[in-house]
Amino acid sequence: MKNTNVSVWKIEESLEEVLVLLQEDYSKFCNELGNYQIDIQEKLLINKWTNSGGQAWEIRKINIEDDEYRYVHCIANMEVNSIPNFGMESTGDKPLPKRIRVKKVSSEVFFIEYMGSIYVITVGSKSNEGRIKSNLMDSTKKREEARWKKIISKNIPEFSFDKSFYYWLLYNKGNEFIFDNNKLKLNDVKGFKSSAERNEIAYKGEGSNIDSEIPLKSLVSMDESLISLYLHIQYNESIEFAFYMDNDGRLEIYEIACGEFRTPNAHMFSREESITYIYFMIIPFLIRKYNEDNNSSEWEINKNNFKKKLSIEIILELMQENSIKIEDLDEDLDEELTVSSS
Repeated sequence: MKNTNVSVWKIEESLEEVLVLLQEDYSKFCNELGNYQIDIQEKLLINKWTNSGGQAWEIRKINIEDDEYRYVHCIANMEVNSIPNFGMESTGDKPLPKRIRVKKVSSEVFFIEYMGSIYVITVGSKSNEGRIKSNLMDSTKKREEARWKKIISKNIPEFSFDKSFYYWLLYNKGNEFIFDNNKLKLNDVKGFKSSAERNEIAYKGEGSNIDSEIPLKSLVSMDESLISLYLHIQYNESIEFAFYMDNDGRLEIYEIACGEFRTPNAHMFSREESITYIYFMIIPFLIRKYNEDNNSSEWEINKNNFKKKLSIEIILELMQENSIKIEDLDEDLDEELTVSSS
């Protein structure tokens, strides 16, 4: 199933200010080509924002449940030099034509207003994210020269998740939560990604009942960091979502699995609907319930018992797989105790 890469940043502008900035010219003159007798267009890299759908620039609105969200939907268009030194090493004395040495790249971008802040949601290749910030949002310019204010692309508090949160999600697989008359069920955990703190080795797994497999159980038992979980969510009985949720707020959304499917009028959600639902309803809902548990002593007890349970399951599975008997363990334990006491 094809997934869609999505990242989230935060900016200080209002949507009205964003609309003005999106209509600025961000084209870049290649100073290295200044002395060459070639057309001026050959010396420019065209970087610009275009409104999605080719319509006039405007602030749109989308209704999710009983809430209205304002947003701007646009395309980040950039030209990038793809050949080192403008290809002059192959021609000897002048740059290659722009149509050969420059490639055009683009990403879909949403500026969404939520709780008084503006979030930048980029959709597309990860390699374009830095280009958008530097070429279209002035992130590499000095602060006094930049047209855009500060861009927060790391450690956004509302979209930064620790390993305890991921353990909580695993612990609550299959459970249903209710908040403000809304129901959310953690239907399944279908995959994980991890960067083990002790060994600097990356682990990844995906499939049915992945939480019952030894690799994931081992990571939790050893208190290693999970950096992403693949979640299947059911919301208010009829709505479903499937996505990877990284610990920095990045998502991989399986768009074909996001929509209202358990009604006579079953349908997939649009991209803006899925993004708005997940970032501003589903994730806050999960964080709210996690914080409720985390602020009580009960979760710490449950977490430790959960890790113990997984550890025991691992031991039993390995014993069965390798035909290990209790007596074998007794012998090894006696040897270990003898070595430790000597």
